[in-house]
Amino acid sequence: MLELCRREAIPHAERDLSLTELYRADDEFCTGTMGERAPIIRVDGRPIGPGRPGALTARLTALFRRLTESEGEPVVH
Repeated sequence: MLELCRREAIPHAERDLSLTELYRADDEFCTGTMGERAPIIRVDGRPIGPGRPGALTARLTALFRRLTESEGEPVVH
């Protein structure tokens, strides 16, 4: 995700956040090796932004999908 942000000139940082910063965010997601990206719409029962995935999460989801379609390894189930 960090490399994708660099490629697309999307401002990004990797750092610890306070609960206050999490509560006040407009858009949040988490990422991992197997889960790709997952929107975070609530923290401690509090809605994040409008309580649904935001524009940045949607943009990164689309960019990641295009990247994996062009550069990813197919997974056979």
